[in-house]
Amino acid sequence: MNFSDFSTIGWDLTKLLRSSRWDRDAIRDYQAKSLVKIMRHAVTHVPFYRTTGIAPDEIRSPRDLERFPVISKAIIREFNSDFIAEHMDRSTLDCAVTSGSTGEPTTTFFDRPTLLHDKYALKIRRMVENQIGLFSRVIIASEYSPDRLTSTSLRYLPGDGLFFKQRRISVHESPAKHIDVFREFRPHALYTFPSYASELIDYCEKESIRLPPLRVVFTSSEVLSGQLRSRIGDFFDTRICDVYGSTEFKEVAWECTRGRLHLNFESVYGESISNDHGERNSLVLTTLRNRAMPLLRYRIGDFGRIRNKSCSCGRQSPWIDSIAGREVDILILPSGRRVSPYVLINENIDQTRDILKHQFVQTAPDRLEIRVALATGGRSIGELQYLAQDVAARLDGEMHVAMVDASRIPRTIGGKHRVLIRAADVAER
Repeated sequence: MNFSDFSTIGWDLTKLLRSSRWDRDAIRDYQAKSLVKIMRHAVTHVPFYRTTGIAPDEIRSPRDLERFPVISKAIIREFNSDFIAEHMDRSTLDCAVTSGSTGEPTTTFFDRPTLLHDKYALKIRRMVENQIGLFSRVIIASEYSPDRLTSTSLRYLPGDGLFFKQRRISVHESPAKHIDVFREFRPHALYTFPSYASELIDYCEKESIRLPPLRVVFTSSEVLSGQLRSRIGDFFDTRICDVYGSTEFKEVAWECTRGRLHLNFESVYGESISNDHGERNSLVLTTLRNRAMPLLRYRIGDFGRIRNKSCSCGRQSPWIDSIAGREVDILILPSGRRVSPYVLINENIDQTRDILKHQFVQTAPDRLEIRVALATGGRSIGELQYLAQDVAARLDGEMHVAMVDASRIPRTIGGKHRVLIRAADVAER
């Protein structure tokens, strides 16, 4: 990263700190102009969008976005090169590849100004607005393996050691190996998968270890339950800021003090539409900045709704409501009925301290296991079978449901805990 990059990030950050206070009319006007520009750019320079037959001068308002097809990971994989703007020199572009934990890895290309804005300036704004200022210390629980962390110089934020001091730890390691890092580094903030935070707290409570309090814990990449949110906040004596992002768009939204995920409206536009199965509230995103590979109406693969109502935190940007997990995490019943596993996580499963972690595994079309990691000294698996009976009732008796003791629930390559594994996935393991 050179001096020009740092200057660009600094200028972008200055503008972002101002736009955070814009009123709704200013935000709407900015997004409308940005949408028209990126749509015209796409139909002029991007082969995939030229095939729509839409002429640049026909695009006059945000409503014209509805003329574009909704795209998916599968479409991007099939037509990857056709999504790259023809006038861009690929050797100058940055690229990012998803972990492929859903079975559909994708590659996204970014022009340098977009990368600096979306990957760096937006993240720094989020940290600054959560009282993590210059020279603060941050521990990042990374999806990378321990070997990769030690063999590669990785940058999460620009100016490591200058703007922020950072330490990376791997979620694939036992939290026992990280206790000394927390004690010696004494971080102001932790950026982590919720599941790793749970494992860390489990270990500390078992060994009667207390860690230094934090100003904030940033959680990301997994759905954060109400129970775990309270547990993390209580253990570290701090507030939680959930962050929503993706490889294709970088940081999309982050949580305000009122618990709402506000869109980074300067870089992304959001819609809520029906998916292929007629289910409502699939989240669809459009970039407002990336001219190297402009993704318009990209179905990100999560359920969620875009809201434009006022928020008592003072920010007037759109926010995402009712994030309910991945579209791929859907249980398919013998009748063909589709059920989100998050609907099945009743208050007993979510709130009981007897269950540290859980995972639904569809082992056959009519059989479901709830694999749980149990707390030491808590109720036995037999005493918790009533929870399985409750889930079976919610499925109208279409599936036999059993609670199974699992000492270890493995992570994906990308470091996540999948809430549901279907029979087809199990057969391939």
